[in-house]
Amino acid sequence: MAASSSAHRPIKLVLGYLRHDFIPYGARNLGLIRRIAFVTDSFRPGDVDQYFDAPLYADLVIAIQRALQADRVQGRDRSDKTVEFQSADDGRRHASDAGEPLSTVAFLRGAQVIAMAVSEPYAYVGGPEPYHDSYTVAVFTNDEHVGAIEGAIRYLCMDLETAISEVIRGREAPSCQGIKRVALFLRRYAGLPLRSSRWKS
Repeated sequence: MAASSSAHRPIKLVLGYLRHDFIPYGARNLGLIRRIAFVTDSFRPGDVDQYFDAPLYADLVIAIQRALQADRVQGRDRSDKTVEFQSADDGRRHASDAGEPLSTVAFLRGAQVIAMAVSEPYAYVGGPEPYHDSYTVAVFTNDEHVGAIEGAIRYLCMDLETAISEVIRGREAPSCQGIKRVALFLRRYAGLPLRSSRWKS
């Protein structure tokens, strides 16, 4: 496997749901309710701008594909453009072009979506710990595949000499308040008022 530029950049793993986390509608609708998130810092010493490690992101996506034995990996960027991951090089190119994780990535076996990776844009709005100012990608799957995904991430980090600085264990399902908190977070990300007739802080 090609070496990533991230050998000196640790990541965090979140297994399950913390109090701010939620299940996206698409994942819930497909029964993909188990969650694993990998969190990479957007700060790198010597860089003024946010730093996105596209090679590491692409390597993680391909490692998950291989662990799941997925036939296809299909992503969408923030403009809703669809891209296909045929290889780690494809993934690096798509991620570099986007300058951030793709909004969603679907892992398919035949016609079935067996996992879905969703970007959570904390790099742009701060957010709560352990996600603050990070590029966070949450992978949603089912009970059958959650262990394979966690194993693939751990093995890749060991192979690339990328440290997992922290493993945080949460609930297997999100709290009821998580949906409200995330709605407020997304409103702030979209530049909308934090208070509305529907959501009150």
